[in-house]
Amino acid sequence: MTGNTEKMAKAVTEGAELVDGVDVILVKASAVDVEDLGGMDGYAFGAPNTFGGMAGELRALFDKAWVKKEKMAGKPAVAFTSENQDTNTALQDIERFFNYYKLEKVAEGVVAFKTPSENDLEACREIGQILAEKAKNPSKKQLV
Repeated sequence: MTGNTEKMAKAVTEGAELVDGVDVILVKASAVDVEDLGGMDGYAFGAPNTFGGMAGELRALFDKAWVKKEKMAGKPAVAFTSENQDTNTALQDIERFFNYYKLEKVAEGVVAFKTPSENDLEACREIGQILAEKAKNPSKKQLV
């Protein structure tokens, strides 16, 4: 609604694009084709805080993507949120789904309060770069 989360998503994308050999796709949760999710090497999930938690569009994506959870398991993921109050509940909601999907959290999530500051956007670039590096060079560990 405000464009704050979109600004953060673009910064995550900028950071990921700094890594050679990585293709980055930026898409709104409502436009994601669930069939494509299993073929991705990593995930960045962002949402605004609406009514005390992550926005419904991202929650709906997590619900639809459940059929691909096996193909997503073990892959790296990061999260970012724009909150309209001094809280991080949307971030907590997103990262809780990392556990359900057995995604590997590779960086601490970024929370911006209201309009993202330049520091917030730089933190988004950093987690984007970390995610891309991890997706490009996955560890050899396996989930049990």
